Amino acid sequence: MRDYYILKTGERVEVAARHVKKCNRLLDVGCGDGVLSFFLKGKVLRIYGIDKSEGDLKIAKKRGVFTKKIDLERENLPYQDSFFDFVTCLDVIEHIKDPHGLVKEIYRVLKNGGRLIISTPNIKFSDHLVTLIFRGHFPTTSEDKTAYDGGPYSLLYFFRPKKYFTESRI
Repeated sequence: MRDYYILKTGERVEVAARHVKKCNRLLDVGCGDGVLSFFLKGKVLRIYGIDKSEGDLKIAKKRGVFTKKIDLERENLPYQDSFFDFVTCLDVIEHIKDPHGLVKEIYRVLKNGGRLIISTPNIKFSDHLVTLIFRGHFPTTSEDKTAYDGGPYSLLYFFRPKKYFTESRI
C-alpha cells in the first residue's frame, strides 16, 4: 500500500528504481525515510541508507534499510572501497557544499562497473525560470520549508542539463 509520502516523491524514486538491476548491495545517499525500498523489493538483496535525520533513519530502518547517520559535509562514506553494485543519490547533491567531492566518494564505494543514479532539480525547467525571473527568488524544490527550501539544508547549487561529472573529472 502506498502512503502519502510515496505519492509525493514517487515519480523520481520510481523512475530511479526502474533503472536498478538485480544486485546484492545498493546505497541510497540521503535515503530519508527509506521510501526507495518500496520500489526495490525483490531487486536488491540489501539496501543501505545514509542520512542526517535520525527520525527518518528510524523509519527507514523499520522498512528494512541498513541505516547510518552521516553528515556528508564532514564525513566520508563509512563503507569500504568497491562495496556497492548501485548507488542512488536523489535530490541530494544540490545541498552539498562540495558536490564533486561527494561524487568522488561515491565512485570510491562503487564496484568496478557499478552504477550511480543521481537526480537534481533542473534550474532550466520553465516553472523554475518563471519563479526566478518574474518572482525574483529561487524556486522551491521541496515541500519542507524549514529545512530544504529556506532552512539549513537549502539549495546551494542549481544544475542544468549538461555533462557535469564525467569519469575523467573524477
